Amino acid sequence: MEKTGHHIIIQPQQSRPLWEDITELWHARALVWVFAWREISVRYKQALIGFLWVFLQPVIMTAIFTFVFSHVAKIQVSGNYPVFVLCGLILWQYFSRSVFEGCNAMVKEKLIITKIYFPRAAIIVAPHISNFLDALIALLVLVALMLLTGTAISPMIFLMPVFLVMAGLLSIGVSLVIAPLQAMYRDFAIIMPFLIQLAMFASPVFYPATSVPENLTWFFMVNPLSGLLEGMRWAAYGAEFPHALALVSTALWTIGLCVGGLYTFRILQGRLVDRL
Repeated sequence: MEKTGHHIIIQPQQSRPLWEDITELWHARALVWVFAWREISVRYKQALIGFLWVFLQPVIMTAIFTFVFSHVAKIQVSGNYPVFVLCGLILWQYFSRSVFEGCNAMVKEKLIITKIYFPRAAIIVAPHISNFLDALIALLVLVALMLLTGTAISPMIFLMPVFLVMAGLLSIGVSLVIAPLQAMYRDFAIIMPFLIQLAMFASPVFYPATSVPENLTWFFMVNPLSGLLEGMRWAAYGAEFPHALALVSTALWTIGLCVGGLYTFRILQGRLVDRL
């Protein structure tokens, strides 16, 4: 902070350790929960069937994907295809929805951001928590589907939320990088839906990673979602455990995006209010 005549200029602290940003966000966790609960209540407040959409959406999407990719495209998987695709859809929908809402969070909440100070990252983290609760409910739909189709439930099924948490951290990292840029340059609002849709086809959501040609195997090893999608299926019904390199890739992407996102916030936060 410096004085220039009768004015006081407050500048963001660029030199403080990164862990202080994380600590500040942790201290604001109650605010994060408030934003998350508001997201949930607003989402279903005036819906005709309310929270039933949490159950219906994965069921409808699974039926559509099964018809298109199993009966029309004739994609073959080991085991029951609806169970296979629902495992992938639960994680993918959680990731994609969280990224989309997280990247739009600062523009959506610009009235709050321009009036009071609080850790801006709290707004970005909140949608990931509200969507995580939806994903946990969708896991109940998966268990019901497995029982109905006679699919053996793996004893590791309780590890499925772990893979969801890993996907959540990855999506937070993506949102931390893109959200401040989208607040300043609205072109990202046009590009992001296309990139998210492209990422779905580039990830083994509705097809197994084993069906990929050998010369493209490296691409799925560096894709941070591949290991998580395969991990969901391993935990649910004992499919092949994801390759260690795929999980290492996920960890490196997550750490890099989260650290890079926090630094992006630190650099751009002084300009965000004026640009919003």
